[in-house]
Amino acid sequence: MVHFRQRISPALLQKINRRIVQQSLGFNPEDPNTKKLEEAPKPKGNRGRLLMDATVAPADIKYPTDVDLLNQARKTSESIIDLLYKSLKDNLDKKPRTYRKKARKDYLKFSKNRKPSGKQRREAVKK
Repeated sequence: MVHFRQRISPALLQKINRRIVQQSLGFNPEDPNTKKLEEAPKPKGNRGRLLMDATVAPADIKYPTDVDLLNQARKTSESIIDLLYKSLKDNLDKKPRTYRKKARKDYLKFSKNRKPSGKQRREAVKK
């Protein structure tokens, strides 16, 4: 992509950008039924950040590991259990056991390791 980008002149890039904007607003010079560029609705506010190069990617994306996904699933299931228990509180004697404190402690013990071994990772997934 960088190879091609270096060959594109600023004038050609401006022409491409103009064509993209016209296409997104529904402006077609050949079609007499399309709206003119001035009549098209203007976008409201900022709609995000444009990345101009395909090699660019946001750096703040967290890579999901097995243990992190399992911990997130555990939290979600605990919240679902809490919601269901509230609605069925009268019919049940006591709340179902979830061992959430022990599970959180085990997860934090694993996640604080700088470079956990394969054995530690397998044990954390089993828990």
